[in-house]
Amino acid sequence: MRVLQSILGTLALHCAGFLICVPYSAFCEAIDSQSSVGLSLAQALQRLQRPNFHIVFSSALVDDSLRVRADPQVGKPASMARELLAPYGLTLSEISPSLFAVVRSSVVLAPSTALTAQVPKTAPVALKEVTVTASYYRLEGASGLPVGLEGPQLRAGPHLADDALQAVERLPGVAQNGFSGQIHIRGGEVSETLLLLDGFPIRQIFHLSDFQGLFSALDVSVVKRIDVYTGGFPARYGNRMSGVLDIQTRDASESPKDSVGLSTVNASARVSGAIGSRGNLDGLAIVRVSTLQRISREVAADALQPKFSDALAKLHWHPADGMTLSMQFLSSQDSHETRDSEIGNTGRFDNRTRYAWFHAEQDLSQNWRSEAWVGNSLLASDRSGAVDSQDIAVGQVTDHRRSELWDARARFYGHAGSAHALELGGEWAAGDGDYNYRSAVTFGPQIARLFGRPVSTVNNAVLSPYRRDAALYASDHWQVTSRLAVEMGIRVQRSSGLGLKHYTSQDPRLLLSFALNRSTRAFASWGIFHQSDDVQDLDVVDGAREFPRPQHSEQLIFGIQYHPKDHISYRAEVFRKTQQSPRPRYESFVDPLNILPELSPDRIVIAPSHAEIRGVELSTAYTQGPYSARLSYTWSQVYDEINGLEVARTWDQTHTINAIVQWRAGPWSASTAVNVHSGWPTTPLLSLPNGTTILGVRNSATEPRYQSLDLRVAYRQEFQRGSLEFALDVANTLNHDNHCCSDLVWSQTPLGAKSLALRESQSWLPRVPAFGVRWEF
Repeated sequence: MRVLQSILGTLALHCAGFLICVPYSAFCEAIDSQSSVGLSLAQALQRLQRPNFHIVFSSALVDDSLRVRADPQVGKPASMARELLAPYGLTLSEISPSLFAVVRSSVVLAPSTALTAQVPKTAPVALKEVTVTASYYRLEGASGLPVGLEGPQLRAGPHLADDALQAVERLPGVAQNGFSGQIHIRGGEVSETLLLLDGFPIRQIFHLSDFQGLFSALDVSVVKRIDVYTGGFPARYGNRMSGVLDIQTRDASESPKDSVGLSTVNASARVSGAIGSRGNLDGLAIVRVSTLQRISREVAADALQPKFSDALAKLHWHPADGMTLSMQFLSSQDSHETRDSEIGNTGRFDNRTRYAWFHAEQDLSQNWRSEAWVGNSLLASDRSGAVDSQDIAVGQVTDHRRSELWDARARFYGHAGSAHALELGGEWAAGDGDYNYRSAVTFGPQIARLFGRPVSTVNNAVLSPYRRDAALYASDHWQVTSRLAVEMGIRVQRSSGLGLKHYTSQDPRLLLSFALNRSTRAFASWGIFHQSDDVQDLDVVDGAREFPRPQHSEQLIFGIQYHPKDHISYRAEVFRKTQQSPRPRYESFVDPLNILPELSPDRIVIAPSHAEIRGVELSTAYTQGPYSARLSYTWSQVYDEINGLEVARTWDQTHTINAIVQWRAGPWSASTAVNVHSGWPTTPLLSLPNGTTILGVRNSATEPRYQSLDLRVAYRQEFQRGSLEFALDVANTLNHDNHCCSDLVWSQTPLGAKSLALRESQSWLPRVPAFGVRWEF
């Protein structure tokens, strides 16, 4: 069976490579032949996107009232776009050889040739929204095929549980264990990724966060776009060191407006559309509840009874031209109980999150625009459990937390002359929490000696931590010449909290982009990135009673993009990230799925003096006709310097291959995603002849190679009212045994003495099929 799995895995990779390298001549007629008549102008422009041709525009300029009445003449994408735009007095402005912005034209067609909708009175040019950083990917949320190098469209690839964030896991530089929805970006911890939803910070987005955070609370059908930065991000993104997920939800006016869905993971219902007869008020709401049973039985040792639900709602009001006011709401809750009779673990976990915020956009002039956010976040969790494993550990824990945060944000951006796009902004956050934590554990004497732990530990904390953080930033996007663009930025942040006096940090950023020729562009970026804790992050589990100083890293990135033809692109990046005096962290190296880590003897502190992450990423993307594919290879090293030695981080994966292939023909679509990477490091237990067990050198051994192949097959039937889609997702289709976790057990030595050993207890996610049906209308 393992031989067959290896053969099939290799075959899948070869198929991916073949599809990526299909000659252009075989698809010379593949410019989208479907009619655009009746579509919104924005949808028609999105259809024209190609790896070597990207269009950006403001919704105030290309609003949903603009419709296509006639198809353009087939030709180059830029020519077709200009033909679509011309009746509205709009045209394209070239920002770079592969990037265009929609702007107002100096020539407007006569009324007889224009359509009935009118051009908005104010229309800020979208130049400032163009970033010159190399480590940037855009994931589109449409249901069709991918349109660019940035990544697959969200709904076309495999997405178990309709999770909108699953596509991010397949990008270069991203590491994940195949089970959790949480990710490591270029060697950073999972907490080092900033997540914004329509510009507002979301601190906790995953369900079952105490159990690896299996799925996000965002359904793929409500996400319009995800801008992903894996490094070198601009100054307006702050307080995180590794990456950014900037998520934009779909407009309520987009079709299909309503849907109901049912799968083996969840059931959902979505409504959206205009409210009232004036047409300036619309809204969207979606509710999901879990039907998760099969997966829980697959991954649980004894019993896992998870329940989750989430809801997203937003209301948009357009009181005047150039002004938009919105109110948004996101909530999620989940609970699960676990029992593992073999090691004596029991636990109950409840989590609740709620986010509510207001957002305002205003055109200050034709070239300047402002945005502001103000909102409240609530995060609450209750955790209790016990462990009763004879001669290893006996203990119990209760952990109740409630954190409330207020955020206010504002930014102003626009043009200062023809070559400069400026941005100014500020952020303020205040958080207050209530912690009530109690734990007590007793370890067996030999266990305590092995891991250097005291035999008995009691940890009680009743705290009311607080945080106060503020930041100001400014950046200048300067088009120096037609070939050279520079973005210079500075971010200043002041942090304070429980046990932390006012700490001020300065983060300069420098991004460069240079067009070597019409099809090749080189990038470089350098920057300093600081990260402070939020109020819910105080590590009372491991004895912390005050917040540490903010962490910081320095990043240097070089990249090059090559677009020889419209249908194929290539990218290469080299990166280096360093951290001085990273804060200590705690890890459980035997069982990373341990639900009560503080009651486990293998939880040890990692206190590096220095950390370095370096790597090379190579990727290619192909889009033509019914096919789309992307293949990437990453070589990286992620290590901490501890007592003068370089020690690999637990999630280090030296070699990584990601491939995704998508196909659509009529009502059918299919996609496959392949992930293969080096096994993660692990620390061995060594048994001496006298029966004594000692720890080996930290992370000196490695797990076997990880490999997984995910599949999705869907059939969509169109009806007079809406469409019905049937989809089958299969995670880890070949059921490859990717080792996950071990248990500490006693074994008998040849001399009759008892010795500790590691016993493999379970693997990461096995083969898990999920069937779903969704009616959109």
